[in-house]
Amino acid sequence: MKMTDNDWLPTPIARRSLLWLLPIALLACALIAGLLYREGFWVARDQLHFRTDSADGLAKGMAVKLHGFAVGTVTSVELDPGSTRDASVLVKLAIERRFMSLIARGSVISSAQEGLIGQTYLFIKPPTESALAPRAAADGEQLPFDRPKALSEIASDMATKMEPFVAKAGELTRSLADPDGDLRQLIHHTRLAAENAPALTREASTTLTQTGTVLQGIQQSVEQLNARLPGMLDSTQKTLQNTEATSTEVRLLTERHGRATLTSAQQATQDAQEVLAGARQRWPLRSLAPAATYNSPAADVSPLLLPVEAKP
Repeated sequence: MKMTDNDWLPTPIARRSLLWLLPIALLACALIAGLLYREGFWVARDQLHFRTDSADGLAKGMAVKLHGFAVGTVTSVELDPGSTRDASVLVKLAIERRFMSLIARGSVISSAQEGLIGQTYLFIKPPTESALAPRAAADGEQLPFDRPKALSEIASDMATKMEPFVAKAGELTRSLADPDGDLRQLIHHTRLAAENAPALTREASTTLTQTGTVLQGIQQSVEQLNARLPGMLDSTQKTLQNTEATSTEVRLLTERHGRATLTSAQQATQDAQEVLAGARQRWPLRSLAPAATYNSPAADVSPLLLPVEAKP
């Protein structure tokens, strides 16, 4: 049987099938392209890496965030057999090249979790601010890794910190259970104080009233003293003035009579010396008494020792 040109044309059913398959093929291509874009097949990426001592909590495909935005993914988590240090786990990151300028040298990589039951991701912490602008990290550069504490470690730390409080709570419970405990006694005394509060209030009110009366009496006494004080001061001033005047008069009288008495004594002594000298010149006393000079104590008294009489 000889085939004609019309035999090569698709039948109507085949044409309808092709019309359905074409959109499906286009959709499949779009999905594949989207997946490839999501995996970064069409995006230029640079590589960063870090080392750690354990791969716990780390997995390939984890998101890497900067300031809360996804900038890359974890491409591999592998054990490095050539490493001689404790940090023998090598983790490689693929960072979109357009974000590399935002990652400064000295940045630290750490891990966190989205909420309580969310996925774990890595985030890049910028270095502390400095006077000089930090340089951007280069392709293939290694960054330090700061592993956060695990939930078990946090729970252990909290348990250690809560031990003193638990012990205090146990002591409080035992004190409450003990009838003779300090807390029971405190509650008992507090209850007694509350029962005696009205009587104490009345006594306090009475005491305050009496205190007010006493203070009022003291105030009156102070006011009376303030009223009498000027007269008392004037009287005291006059008494002091009179005493001073009397003392001055006594001093003047003493100086006058004392000087006159001293002068009389000096004159009497001088007369006695003259009589004695004349007697020695007479016989027979001249041969019996040795020649001697008698100095009167009164004659040695300097007139400067006596105060000078004040001239009126």
